[in-house]
Amino acid sequence: MHEQEKAAFHEAAHIVTFIYLGELDTSVTVEIGNDYGVVRMFRPGNEFKLLIGICAGHCGEEKTPMETWRHSSDYGEALKVAMKVSGDDKQAAHLLMLWAQRRAEMIVEKCWPEIYALAFKLLESVTQDGIARLSGKEIQAALDAA
Repeated sequence: MHEQEKAAFHEAAHIVTFIYLGELDTSVTVEIGNDYGVVRMFRPGNEFKLLIGICAGHCGEEKTPMETWRHSSDYGEALKVAMKVSGDDKQAAHLLMLWAQRRAEMIVEKCWPEIYALAFKLLESVTQDGIARLSGKEIQAALDAA
């Protein structure tokens, strides 16, 4: 899978998971480039939902090695949340990470048609400069059409 395709599926999985969890509004935007992706949104107040949503990006990428996930910025962000929720107990944080990853896997599997539709909408939106941006309304329209 090309890097831009991975980014599209990764970011789409974040977005659709946060929507599934009831933690996303129309102020969200998403952008992908040749080797990156970013979702701009208000952080959910529920740290358990935040943890699941962060983990979902990895689940949206096909066949991404676990070692790659462990070295990603998303993993570091998820671990910070897990440590905070667990009161800095490393064992509890590890168990929370396993739980959040499993919940993310289940949501991504259930919502795959929406993730697929949003990822391809992103890829169809790539401009000549290699960047695609979608607003909250454009994201919602792509999901409604799925």
